[in-house]
Amino acid sequence: MGAAVPVLRPAAAVARRGWGLDDALVEAIADEQLIRFPASAALYLPGGSVPAAGTVVRNPGLAATARGERLARVNRIGIAMVVRPGR
Repeated sequence: MGAAVPVLRPAAAVARRGWGLDDALVEAIADEQLIRFPASAALYLPGGSVPAAGTVVRNPGLAATARGERLARVNRIGIAMVVRPGR
């Protein structure tokens, strides 16, 4: 799992394998203006449509981050920066 913090391992696993949307989340997706946010729309509005309850959503970017493939580091003044390993 890379250099992940142990507490993030379950989040990485869920993001990788996906989770099924329930009715409440589908309603929230329908009520939100996610189309204005390309990354959110790509995740929650596949093909530009609100998914049905039970649809499995996967978030490989979040999984990679939680596994430590993208490391969050804090610079000297305390601002978090996302960096790729090896940089």
